[in-house]
Amino acid sequence: MMWQIITTDENFDPYENNLVWRVAELIGISTREKVQIKKGFFKQRYGNQVLIILPAKIYPR
Repeated sequence: MMWQIITTDENFDPYENNLVWRVAELIGISTREKVQIKKGFFKQRYGNQVLIILPAKIYPR
């Protein structure tokens, strides 16, 4: 759910990414789970598109 919130504006801010990472850590989500959740979210949202993630914006190709 947090990934949905921070990517609503199609911007991928490294600070927002870091915030999600830290909150997940505080609530006891392991590093492995965090990576799986993030990958699953982007796969669900963008499918098999190749994504170019720059600090300010997500560009689907």
